[in-house]
Amino acid sequence: MNNKWYQIWGEGTRAIIGVEGIGKTMTAEMFKSKVLDLGGTTVHLHGKHDSYEEVLEEVVNNLNFKTSDNIAGLEQDFLNTLKEAEKGRIHVALIIDDCHLYEEEVIQQIHQFISTVKIVQSNVSLVLLGRNELKEKIKNIVNESNIRILEPFDQEETQNYTLFKMAAQCYPQHTIDILVKHIDLIHSASGGVPKYIDSICEKIRGIIGQNELKDITTEEIKQYLELD
Repeated sequence: MNNKWYQIWGEGTRAIIGVEGIGKTMTAEMFKSKVLDLGGTTVHLHGKHDSYEEVLEEVVNNLNFKTSDNIAGLEQDFLNTLKEAEKGRIHVALIIDDCHLYEEEVIQQIHQFISTVKIVQSNVSLVLLGRNELKEKIKNIVNESNIRILEPFDQEETQNYTLFKMAAQCYPQHTIDILVKHIDLIHSASGGVPKYIDSICEKIRGIIGQNELKDITTEEIKQYLELD
């Protein structure tokens, strides 16, 4: 694998782990963007798949290379895709979302196949996304250095993230001023999780706009958001 790919993916199977709403898929989308910018191709699976065969079938369907209906044939379909990609030095990235829902045996089978492929062809990567319980399922197959744990923001990071999102979404300045004033409440109510920060800020923005408020108290925000 050349240096460009090594910098993006690291060595072997990679995993991105964290609570719901922490930004795993967003992180994967950034990886996908890098792969595509470098001329590669990606397959991104969502939701639980009950068997290794089911995963393979969806992968080769996404790659438009399905010719078989059994495991051996589907593996060969995938290898044939990689051979075609190798001719043009195209990297293929397989990203599996919601991987914490998979049976451990299925994850191991996917990893084993991709690892076997990498021995003879270096143009394939595997990235597993899932909630915290995924770490236990992959502890024996993924190197610790290739597991990225996404942690909730601390209060300062929550404020920086909130300011960035508000600017990107063109919030009115007086709304920004009010939200910053209550950043401690936003942080505690969201737990520092981006998905929940977004939701809370959008709700407060709606409250301010609908009621044409110049200011709002912490207690009023709690009441509107039905917080304890």
